Amino acid sequence: MVGVPKSTGCAICRKRKVKCDETWPSCINCRKNGKICPGPPSRHTFKDSGLQRDNKSNIIKTKQRAAAQDQVHQKTPAHLAHPKAKRSDTGAVVLKFRISPTEDKRERGKGPSKGHSKVAHSSNLPMSNLYSPLQTSPHDGLARALIEAMETDETGYSISDFGPFMYEVPRRVGHNAALDAAVACLLRTCSAMLSTKTLDDLQTPKYYLAAVQRLQRSLEDRVDGMSSNTLCAAVILSLVEALAGPRLDNSYLAHVGGAGRLLEIQGPETCRDDFAKEILRFTRGGIIVTSIYKSEPPFLSSPGWREVAFDNTDSSPEERLYTEVLHLMAKLSVLLKDVKELTAATYQPPPGAHTAKAFREDDVVPQYLAPDVDLETAYSLHTDPDLSYTQPANPHFEPTPTLPLLEEVYALKNALNTTGVQLKSRLADGSFALELPSLDPTNPIPTAYRFPHWRTARIYTIYWSITILVNKTLLKLLPSRDPVRYALEAECRTVALEICKTWDNAWANRPIGACHVWLGFVVA
Repeated sequence: MVGVPKSTGCAICRKRKVKCDETWPSCINCRKNGKICPGPPSRHTFKDSGLQRDNKSNIIKTKQRAAAQDQVHQKTPAHLAHPKAKRSDTGAVVLKFRISPTEDKRERGKGPSKGHSKVAHSSNLPMSNLYSPLQTSPHDGLARALIEAMETDETGYSISDFGPFMYEVPRRVGHNAALDAAVACLLRTCSAMLSTKTLDDLQTPKYYLAAVQRLQRSLEDRVDGMSSNTLCAAVILSLVEALAGPRLDNSYLAHVGGAGRLLEIQGPETCRDDFAKEILRFTRGGIIVTSIYKSEPPFLSSPGWREVAFDNTDSSPEERLYTEVLHLMAKLSVLLKDVKELTAATYQPPPGAHTAKAFREDDVVPQYLAPDVDLETAYSLHTDPDLSYTQPANPHFEPTPTLPLLEEVYALKNALNTTGVQLKSRLADGSFALELPSLDPTNPIPTAYRFPHWRTARIYTIYWSITILVNKTLLKLLPSRDPVRYALEAECRTVALEICKTWDNAWANRPIGACHVWLGFVVA
């Protein structure tokens, strides 16, 4: 009815018939009752304009359907009437049919009884009156396409592998323009990848720029800018950038950093919501890696955030190990900042030296073996190096400004070894991976790891990458003649070989299942 106001509260408050304060993303009533607030209702209502009744003559008026709709009507049995269709909260469509008597049964009847007026049977009405297909909005079609993309059987192309938060996105489509545009851009990218198009075809600036503009407008809005839907849109755009963006200067990390900045502004209290917490658990790895590139401590290490970002409550053993590894990587980013500041304060380049390089090239870039060297034989000489130390082994080591920092790096090294004991035991008993012959006979490394899922491979890739980075940090702080340096360099070579053994598994699960390998191979 025209003029009747429409409630703009959440669905839970409307169902309970209580006033909603409309403080998104979660209203006060839902927070008090411990419920997940579904957010504001859709801004548009799409109604079926099929059957209409004239108030004056009570004559049923019908609108002509398209030719495609008439074909659907012809396929519908004449004894079925489709009065209405109802959509549930979960997105399912419930269709109700009414069975009418067939023509043979009506012929056997004796006609209408006395006292009843002759009324044309429903089966004699035009088919357009009996059957009206459910009319869906563009938002419903977008949500359906997203669900189909998550349920695909193609290995490495299931969007649901990004995290559990993706299962919540379809029901949020239609409530945030930035999220709708980001989902459409992601679906177009995945469709292009499935059609085996080239990298130039995957890059669609038109749809990507439109999604970025929608995101910018949502960020400028006081309400939408602080919602979890806008945060999800920023994360999805970072996925599009990682899958189809230009492979220059890790540009996709800009969107990961933008999503992290939005999380930081919203505060840790926002992540008490299940949806926002799942987004945080997915983006924390990218946030920490970005901080390592910038040599800055991540905000996830600050009080308040630490308890939320690295919470292991109700986590599986695999998820707990992944959280522990990420926590160690966050501590490493803090130490790298201290090392950078100490290096800038204490390093004095010799006269005529280039100030851009504070260390030798071989301190950062690994020395590669000759092509004809057997990798298994070369690396087997350095298996299980003795690293049971707590302080530099050089007896002539004098206290310097690096000593307190060196002790912190050693403490991180010991914590990393403790976590490594669990990972190595899982690797040895075959519960997390199996070491099998390489799929490619020309591979210089004869064996490769087979992981049950790429998330398990991600744990080991990050753990081995942190091991190399911590060892490289120790090599920068230790004296040049310290004998511990040889054991650290040997461990780096051994771990680099382990990272190379994950290539076959990543290649088999590309592209989504291979997003984690770039860090390990860059470090190795």
